[in-house]
Formats: sequence, structure tokens, C-alpha cells
Amino acid sequence: MPGPKNRTHRQRVARASIALLGLTLFGCTTTGPGGALFVPATEPGPGEALVYIYRAEPLRGVPAVDLKIDAQSLGELHRGEYLSLLLGPGRHVLKARLRWLGIIPRAWNSVAFTAQPGQTLYLRVRSGYQADAGSPAGLRESTGAEPTGGVAIFLAEQKADLAALEMPTMRRVAGR
Repeated sequence: MPGPKNRTHRQRVARASIALLGLTLFGCTTTGPGGALFVPATEPGPGEALVYIYRAEPLRGVPAVDLKIDAQSLGELHRGEYLSLLLGPGRHVLKARLRWLGIIPRAWNSVAFTAQPGQTLYLRVRSGYQADAGSPAGLRESTGAEPTGGVAIFLAEQKADLAALEMPTMRRVAGR
């Protein structure tokens, strides 16, 4: 029969292993986004719109969000990152989804927007437990249902003055 000293050591090893497994599964890291700090892109030309997509939220431990615009994959967006792109004028749809435990994809959430020639738009992606009190009407979680207390992804068009407060801390998606 093992003595109390061996049992205590095994318990410590088991706790450390569980903690390491939790950090691995939930994507918790101590480093932030690695891209360059926000620099405004060149103003859009007369036949295009500039769109910034960014992810600002206080919630830690939520892995990357998959993004699509008009069915074209944009890759992943981590907390504190942004990307910019030029789009033709007209109606577009941004879609985003979380992956449960960083592996199992959840349903896509989407926000439709209309881009005007020469316009700059800001689209905010946020994961959280529920919609902000001041969130635009119609905000839904990634399952398409009303927020229920589980972690969800929220998408909204952000006003330029509010985006101007958040964008300076954003880092460009690495490799874009």
C-alpha cells in the first residue's frame, strides 16, 4: 500500500496534468496576436468600399473564430486582431463561427451589410456569454437562437466613432 507521501506526489502530478490538458484544449496562451499594430488602410476608390473586420472582447480562452465573406473563406480571427479588405458596392454577408473546444465547429452566425462606393465600414466580431445591453437589435448567437448563457459569437456593424476607439489596439492578422 502506498504511503501518504507517494499519494500526495501522485495527486500533484495528476492536478498538473489536468491543468496542462485544460490549457491545451481551451487554447489559453499568454501571448497575444503577433501582427503589426493597426494602421489605417488607403481610402477606398470610387468603385469600392473598405471593410475592417475586427475582434475586440474581454473574454479570454476563446479560440479563433472562422470567418467567411460572401461564401469566401477569410481564415481565422483571434482576439485583438483585425483585417481589412476592399469590396465592390452592394450587399454582402459576413459569417463567423466558433469551434467548441477549438475543434468541433458550431453553426455560422451572419450579418448582412450594404457597402456604398467610397465608404469605410467596421464590422465587429465578439464572443461572449450574452449580448451587450447596448447591442444592435437582431444580434444572435452562432446557433441562430437567442443567447442562452453559453459562449456565443456576435457580429455587428460598428459605428465609425466607436470603432476608432477600439481599432488602435488591434493587430493585423498575421500573414495578411
